Amino acid sequence: MNLSLFSNEMIISYVYSNDNGAGLMEHKLRLVLDDIRELLAFFRKEGVALEGGISYDDVYSSGNINIGPAIVKAVLAKPKTESGIWLDNQIIIFIENKETFVNYISGTRLNEN
Repeated sequence: MNLSLFSNEMIISYVYSNDNGAGLMEHKLRLVLDDIRELLAFFRKEGVALEGGISYDDVYSSGNINIGPAIVKAVLAKPKTESGIWLDNQIIIFIENKETFVNYISGTRLNEN
């Protein structure tokens, strides 16, 4: 996991490798979403509301430099007039019919607990 901060932006990227090229793996995605929900709970206890987007795609991260389609998709996932953590369409399509994720999302938004 890589973490970088810039102004009011926090970028968390996970290194993901899949030798068979099958794309998103259910177990790994669940671990990532669990980590993010724990982070949300910690900040909520501190009185800080986090918002943003979660996406799955390529990203180059080095220090505070973060470039790639994953960043763009994460920014676009969150509607400008809404708060909370929102999921990119690719993630929604992957998890929408899987029982494992039934308590994770409301529409396209990540449940915080």
